[in-house]
Amino acid sequence: MPKKKIQNRIEYICFKIALGVLKILPAKASKSLLKGLFWFGGQVLGIRKNIALIQLSKVYPEKSRKEKIEIIKKLYRNMALSVYETYLLDDDMLYKNIRIQGRENIDKALSLKRGVIFATAHYGNRTQPLLNIGASVVAIEPQKKCYEYLEKKFGNAIQLVTKGLGEKEAIEDFYVASASTISSFSKDWIDAVKQERFKSYTWSAPVKIPITTLDKLIEKYGKPHFIKIDVEGYELEVLKGLTQAINWISFEYTVPEQTQKAIDCILQIQKFNPNIQCNYSIEESMEFALSSWLPADAFMQHLSTQEFMITGFGDIYIRTTL
Repeated sequence: MPKKKIQNRIEYICFKIALGVLKILPAKASKSLLKGLFWFGGQVLGIRKNIALIQLSKVYPEKSRKEKIEIIKKLYRNMALSVYETYLLDDDMLYKNIRIQGRENIDKALSLKRGVIFATAHYGNRTQPLLNIGASVVAIEPQKKCYEYLEKKFGNAIQLVTKGLGEKEAIEDFYVASASTISSFSKDWIDAVKQERFKSYTWSAPVKIPITTLDKLIEKYGKPHFIKIDVEGYELEVLKGLTQAINWISFEYTVPEQTQKAIDCILQIQKFNPNIQCNYSIEESMEFALSSWLPADAFMQHLSTQEFMITGFGDIYIRTTL
């Protein structure tokens, strides 16, 4: 077995053992211990630390090593919180820990009997809070092990579409990763991130997956109030399959590798909805980074700043203005 695969297997086994221990601890204790483990792994053992320093040096060549280390500490903390929310919180606990910004917009959508489209749903950790407040959810997930989990967890509570999304109906190549969170239809995105960001992961030979479009989903299920897109580099192609204005849209971004792709996504949305404002959330923070929403032109300028480049990844939010 290649050395890299052995390393990945060992890391996976250690991760599963750690999760087993954390699950038997009280929630606050497991959260604190998890943050400590990520700090120890990153700062003491140096896991992925050199990769992070290399990436930060490309974006912030003028910053000192000390400043970059401080940034990395925050990144490891956010990674710990993401693991805590995904693997250790049950649905009730997760819902209690979420603050929904713009709740009034969701309530308005519910009063109009409009729902939410998730592309892709993955394991549904953003689905349950919306179901809890009465939203109708259409979830799109092409990965078999993920949509089987969603079927088991949510049953008839959601509308589950076991296809991919793109510009037009077709059959496309889908690359399944050793971590399901980074499987993708986008070969360009995979080629960009496997050099450094995800170089310890592998992608299988492509499998054929049927593609539908957002417009087709709207024809079948009705026009939603909010569309969330998380498709690992395939966001622009998904948005090209939407030819109408939606009140709220979010899509994932990855910088610095795909800064231009994020700009192209905003321009694509503007074709059918020129009256928009923009904001973003960093990584899995679920909080808006900007205190005020920006017009599209000003926001696209913000995307090229060092302040934004250092964020690495997150979600860009687009809302309609009157």
